[in-house]
Amino acid sequence: MRGQWTFGSRRGWRWGLVLLALLLVLPGPTPSAATAAGSGTVGRAAAGGVDAGPAAVGPAEQGLTPVRVAMQYIISDAGLLIADDFGYMREAGIDFQPERVENVELQSAIAQGHIDVGGIGVTAAVLNAYLRGVRLRIVADRATITPGHGYLALLVRKDLVDSGQVRSVADLRGRKIANQPPMYGTTSWALLDKLLQMNGLADSDVDQVALGFADQNAALAGGTIDAASQTEPAVTAAVANGLAVRFVGFDEVITPFTLGGMAYSEPFTAQTDLARRFMVAYLRGVRAYLDAFDKNQGRARVVDVLVRHTALKDPALYDRIALPWINPDGPFGLNGYQEVQEYFVRHGLLPQTIDLTQLVDNSFAQWAAAQLGPYQ
Repeated sequence: MRGQWTFGSRRGWRWGLVLLALLLVLPGPTPSAATAAGSGTVGRAAAGGVDAGPAAVGPAEQGLTPVRVAMQYIISDAGLLIADDFGYMREAGIDFQPERVENVELQSAIAQGHIDVGGIGVTAAVLNAYLRGVRLRIVADRATITPGHGYLALLVRKDLVDSGQVRSVADLRGRKIANQPPMYGTTSWALLDKLLQMNGLADSDVDQVALGFADQNAALAGGTIDAASQTEPAVTAAVANGLAVRFVGFDEVITPFTLGGMAYSEPFTAQTDLARRFMVAYLRGVRAYLDAFDKNQGRARVVDVLVRHTALKDPALYDRIALPWINPDGPFGLNGYQEVQEYFVRHGLLPQTIDLTQLVDNSFAQWAAAQLGPYQ
């Protein structure tokens, strides 16, 4: 599809937008067989967002217990990146062994025990896997929408807003809105549906198309879509380049809403002491992240970690984009997930709703938060 679009003078920054759009993550398409590549050394070398290629996981550092962690080197990995870089994992007796595993492979990698820990979302694919008997535990928050942290937003083409053709969400009736693949299969589709309902529209009243975050801004520039459910930093990039107007942040639709979670494999969950120590180190990283961006404490050091370990290399952008909030006490929030499941059922992607307390296990986060004390 990309080959159909040409932008003349915009061509140079198009690829910048494609790269930027990869930085923040929502749940991806139905997982395939896992291919976990990279060792602890290689994973850190690949921190700039470049895959360093396959390698075997190295031996544990002396006296430390190895933990294989799926990484995408994106902003929602911040708690993990900081915990490793600041030495919190070593202090917990853990040899942090990152392995580059992309979103499409995460569920399989965790469920099959190829990795111990990784980021995941409550997608239709994950829920169906649970119904088939695939077991993993979502044990902590990794990225949440709250007021001021609306990093997922509805963009509308600037020319439509400037001309007065679109003054409200209701004016999107009959227009083409892009959302992340697979069709109807991730939480972002359910959130968009809720936004439409709040404005008197059904999903059948708009033309919804599945288009990845990396292609949405290009499609807005080419006029092939009218609006997009887009994530930061591509939201800020689209506005800065005059492509679109940030129309509604999804923190105005539902809050709090936890989009991303951290999962443990079943074998790792069974190692209670190790799993608890890992969670303590992780929450220390999360709290350093919140200190930096909510309190402006230690900000330069945290930004340096993210600049070195993600593809977002411009420190100034961290002052402009909406970043996800992460619960400093750790628990994965279930607010809104009954509606999400009902949305999946309505679209034929899930045969029935399930009791998410069977999939989500916040006991490790609760234990770790008790050790760390209240976050202030």
